Amino acid sequence: MKELNIKQLINEYKIPLVIKEYLDCPDELLGDKSYLETIMLDNKNELLYCDNDICYYNCFDGDYLYMNTNQAIKQMNENFAHDSFGAINVNSLSENDISIDYSGKLIKEIAYKYKNYNSIKMNCYITDYFKDILESAINDYDPLCCISRFGNYNILKRELNKRKLVKLEKVVKDYLSYKFKYMGEQDTMNDYITKYGNSNAVKWLEGVVSTEGFVKCFKEKNFIQEAVKKYFDNHNIKDLMKYGSDDDYGLYSLSSMYQDILEDLDISFKYLDTINGMKDGAYLTEITFDDKTKIILETKAWNGVEMVCKEIEKIYDMLDLKDSLKKDMQI
Repeated sequence: MKELNIKQLINEYKIPLVIKEYLDCPDELLGDKSYLETIMLDNKNELLYCDNDICYYNCFDGDYLYMNTNQAIKQMNENFAHDSFGAINVNSLSENDISIDYSGKLIKEIAYKYKNYNSIKMNCYITDYFKDILESAINDYDPLCCISRFGNYNILKRELNKRKLVKLEKVVKDYLSYKFKYMGEQDTMNDYITKYGNSNAVKWLEGVVSTEGFVKCFKEKNFIQEAVKKYFDNHNIKDLMKYGSDDDYGLYSLSSMYQDILEDLDISFKYLDTINGMKDGAYLTEITFDDKTKIILETKAWNGVEMVCKEIEKIYDMLDLKDSLKKDMQI
């Protein structure tokens, strides 16, 4: 992605410097121009910081507004008339265009970027006031600052060790960076999951799953990895080149591999069988759990631990969905 010349965009008023806000205006009257002309605008939401990803505004009440930089440019160029100070009206923005950062929780992450990337320091807009705030935040920087502000952090600290917390922190930072870049342009959550995975962590960040549910799933996936890696180590294999369908003479059966791993994970099933897929080296393993529940796993001869883990995770996802539907029916 081409780097924007932030300072030039600011000087040419191509990024909003002020977000005006109507004070104490009922929602049903926001579209009434005659009413809006009778009340004063609050011009307090001023731009504090802008880089290639994010525009960050001070509300002067302890909270902040932020929007994706490309989205801000789009709003100025296409949708809003603005005065010589580069101002737009907040009531004209949808919830997909702009977000509220309560109590400035994003400041630590901005400080981390500002501290570690010289390119951002050289090419960003920042007020002296906010520079002082960032310097203070840098001095107090917590390596787990991102995850500490989402969900119930105390549960995470109690249930996960430091190594797992650091791993989760990296996923959070990657996702937030992606979200800043594409906010308002697409369904960032599902697009990120499709491209990079980590669905459980991202859904926890977005409040789709609870902290307790996230921890349970996170631990399950670690159990899966341990069980699969244990099988590969015990059989001294790095891939599945010596494995095939139940009818392949001279090859070990993928059915027996999945059976051993599922039993190690204490997952009950009725029976399973593996057949050849549509292409050479591709196989389909059908696992039946009861009369109404079955799943087909796709395995390839060149698959290793990671891909087998992903197939096993599908079983957990399916069984969790089944339990959830059962609870809904009981209610």
